[in-house]
Amino acid sequence: MFLATLLCHAHEYLEKDVAALIHDWQVLHLSAINSFGFWGPFQSMSHLQFQNGYHQYEVLDYLRTKNVPWGKAADNIAALGDEDGHFAPYPGGGGCYDYDAVYVITGAGTNSVISHRDRLIRTAESILLEQNVDGGFCESHKIRPRSVSNLLRSAKHVYNSHGTARTERLRQSISLLRPKHDRIVTHWSKYSRHWSESDLWDSWFRMLTVARIDVALNPNRFSEWGFIDYPGIGFHSLFRHR
Repeated sequence: MFLATLLCHAHEYLEKDVAALIHDWQVLHLSAINSFGFWGPFQSMSHLQFQNGYHQYEVLDYLRTKNVPWGKAADNIAALGDEDGHFAPYPGGGGCYDYDAVYVITGAGTNSVISHRDRLIRTAESILLEQNVDGGFCESHKIRPRSVSNLLRSAKHVYNSHGTARTERLRQSISLLRPKHDRIVTHWSKYSRHWSESDLWDSWFRMLTVARIDVALNPNRFSEWGFIDYPGIGFHSLFRHR
C-alpha cells in the first residue's frame, strides 16, 4: 500500500514516469488474490484478511483497476458482520474494522449495496446510537466493565462465527479479559484511553463509515461530505468517476 501510494503521488504530482511500476504493482496483487478476495494462505474468511486487504482495495479503487473481485470480497466481509452490524473480532465493533468492512462492501458497487443494504443501515444506526454524550465516538462500549452481560455477549460473538474468524474471536475474547487491556494503549500518545472513551481516531473513522453508507444509499449527498481525491483513508471513487 505504501509503495503504491508513493508511486501514485510521484506520477500525479511530481510528474515522474512510474507508470510501469504502478502497472506491475497491480498485476502482482491481482495474481496473488486468494479465494476470499484478499491475500494470504487462509482456509476460511477472517477479520485479519479484510483489515489488511482494505488498504490494497483502496489503492486498486483509486487506480480504477479492472478484474478486482469486489463482489466476492464484499460478500465474505458481510458474512462476518454481527447482529449490530459491527465487524470487529470483539463486540461493539471498532473504528478501523467497521470502516474497512464498509469501504469494501460499498466500494463493490450498486449490486453489493443493494444486496447488503439492510446490514449497512444496521451498521450506521448502531454507530449513531453508540455516540457518546460529548459528541464523540469510542472503540467499543461492550468490552468493559467485565460484567456478566458483556461476558455473555463475547461468548455469543465467538459462537456466532466459524473457521478462522471463530479462532480470532476466541483469542480476542480471552486476551481482552486481562487487566493489561483495561485501557487502550497506543503509540500515538502517552495517555491510555478507556474503551468507551471518545477519541479523535475512532470519531474520525466512525463518521467516515457513516459517510460511506450515506453516500452509497444516497449518491446525491456525496458533496455534503469531505472525502478526498487521494490514495488514502478518506478517498472516495466518485471523485474519479465524475
